Amino acid sequence: MFEARIQWRTAVLSAAGVVALFANCNLRGPEGPASPALSGTLSGFTTLINDNGQRPVDQFGVNVTIEGTSLSATTDGMGLWSFPNLTTGIYTLIFVKTGYGISKAIEVQFLGGGERNIGNVNLCQPPQFVVDSIWTRFPKGGDSNSVYLGVRASTSVNGPYRVVFFYSKDPGVSWKPAAYSYFSVENVLFRSGVDSASIRLQPINFATVGFPFQNGDTAYAAPYAATAGTTNSGYMDLATGRTVLTDIDTASAQVIRLVVP
Repeated sequence: MFEARIQWRTAVLSAAGVVALFANCNLRGPEGPASPALSGTLSGFTTLINDNGQRPVDQFGVNVTIEGTSLSATTDGMGLWSFPNLTTGIYTLIFVKTGYGISKAIEVQFLGGGERNIGNVNLCQPPQFVVDSIWTRFPKGGDSNSVYLGVRASTSVNGPYRVVFFYSKDPGVSWKPAAYSYFSVENVLFRSGVDSASIRLQPINFATVGFPFQNGDTAYAAPYAATAGTTNSGYMDLATGRTVLTDIDTASAQVIRLVVP
């Protein structure tokens, strides 16, 4: 047994709902409409997020490349990047900086003839803690409308951390887009060292469009440590329509079987 320790907030995301989350990351190689090709400037910003959820002052040094070309750019101290003299087309942009998770802007349409700013793309630093294990705990008093997930983690400092749970009807569930059907983000307070916390899941936690389970269904869940704060980093996998999260530690402790409340 263990004691639930304050602070957790659930943000559940279905495979359909993540489209909106990463709408600004929807950019394909150079192929344009039938109209004449025009030149212009494609630009945008990146925001670096440290593992503690904070933004560093200097946003310099993110390498931005256009897939299928030799074109590249580097962000300045404000996180601004640009590609001048770019011709009409549909482009995928890749954002990389050492020590941060990769991000992509998938299939951005660029008409040319002027400037288009695609807005902001986040790059998050991977978490500095590890989820050691997960288990279920039956609630006291016969509360059949809840299920408790216990998680244990190893951390270096006190503070709220995020744990991402990926769900599937298949015991092979993982963070990979083809291996999950739904994920939720839980904010949990862990103390420094090896610590445990409890997450109470109720029907309201799963009352999301696209959630593939019904009350009483058997599901499998895999937990992953994630960057602190409120910002996700990732991109859309076109083959599955699901999100590749790049702000998680991709080593999961284990997979657990549970009954959906």
